[in-house]
Formats: sequence, structure tokens, C-alpha cells
Amino acid sequence: SGVSGYTHQTVPVALHTVLSHPNDLATAIQVAIACGGDTDTVAAIVGGIVGAAVGRTGIDPRWLNRMVDWPLTVEWISSLAEQLGRVSESGVAESPLQLAAWQQFPRNLFLLAVVLAHGFRRLAPPW
Repeated sequence: SGVSGYTHQTVPVALHTVLSHPNDLATAIQVAIACGGDTDTVAAIVGGIVGAAVGRTGIDPRWLNRMVDWPLTVEWISSLAEQLGRVSESGVAESPLQLAAWQQFPRNLFLLAVVLAHGFRRLAPPW
């Protein structure tokens, strides 16, 4: 039960949650999760929209401090958001922020292994 992963259910529930809690990220995500079903998708959509609206100051510092997305850091993502804001307001293009490809490759290789292991595990009983 709950919200399916299909867009005709996911998007309306996400939008309703965003419009109900546009300035409270934690509550918006908790409400999205409480709907049940495909909660990771709905909460990700809600978190992305409300998080962009409230900015870094509207995100619980405990959540920021626990974020692990190597090689990306909270500071790098904040710099990217600031650059996006400047470019959006001025209309003047800037050089993209650099991120070392040598750091992304091992990360992506590790994540590929995790995804494949999870997929193969689902092929084994019990189904």
C-alpha cells in the first residue's frame, strides 16, 4: 500500500507535500515517508524541491554533517549552488566547477559493484 513508483501517483503526492510544507524540509520529508509505498522516490523529489527552496540554512546541520557522497563535499555542492544562482541571475556563463575524474571513477566502480550485487542477490531465493 502507499504511493506507487508510477508518475501518476508519485508526482501529485510529491507536489502536494511540497505545497503543504514549502519552508520545512524535515517535516516535508517525514510527511512524504509517512505516505508509504515508494517512499525513497517521493522523499527524494520532495527533498530536492524543498531543499532548493530553503537553501543550506534550512537543512538540519546534522543531516549535512552525515552526508557522504565522495568525492563531492557539502562545500563543493554549496559552491555549485552559488555559481548556479549567479549564472541564473546574471545570464553570464562561467566555467564549470572542476571535479577530478580520477576520483569519480573508483567511486562509480564501487557503486556499480553494489548495484550489481544487489541485483544478483534478488535473483536468488527466496523471491
